[in-house]
Amino acid sequence: MKDARLHDHRRHARRRKLASGIDPMVIWIAEFSAGENLTMENLSASTGIPAVTMAQWFSGATQPTIGNLRAVVNALGFELTLKRRK
Repeated sequence: MKDARLHDHRRHARRRKLASGIDPMVIWIAEFSAGENLTMENLSASTGIPAVTMAQWFSGATQPTIGNLRAVVNALGFELTLKRRK
């Protein structure tokens, strides 16, 4: 079910304007949360990360820490894992 929802979220990603050169994980967060109609304030409330911090990610001013990425990904119902490249 999540795979089908991911496709739908890409259609809705145009709602949130992102700066060029943004980290791919931040783009995914923006696309997925837009498709779920989640605001930065919603994500802030569920993660404890200030909305202004997330706004800085989306503008390209800063990059999220691994801990912040994990918190947001978990709040969106996913798990952040690392896998060795082949």
